[in-house]
Amino acid sequence: LRIGCHHYPGLAFGLAAGGQYDMVCCGHNHKSGARTIGDCLVLNPGDLLGKDELPGFILFETSDLSWERIIVGKRLVIDDASL
Repeated sequence: LRIGCHHYPGLAFGLAAGGQYDMVCCGHNHKSGARTIGDCLVLNPGDLLGKDELPGFILFETSDLSWERIIVGKRLVIDDASL
């Protein structure tokens, strides 16, 4: 199992398209999601703080390449008027 990681999704997509990895992780935009590029699974765990979506992370099972997003709390509400 070959896993690659890059902070920026666009560059992670390039790693995935290169065909050298089974799974690539990315982040930066704080939007959870998954897609397949060629034979490579690309995962973005999303926002752990909860500013942009429900806070969570991804649990990846190496034995069968399955994954699930684990939600860890409520969405953070920031009142800009109080800043």
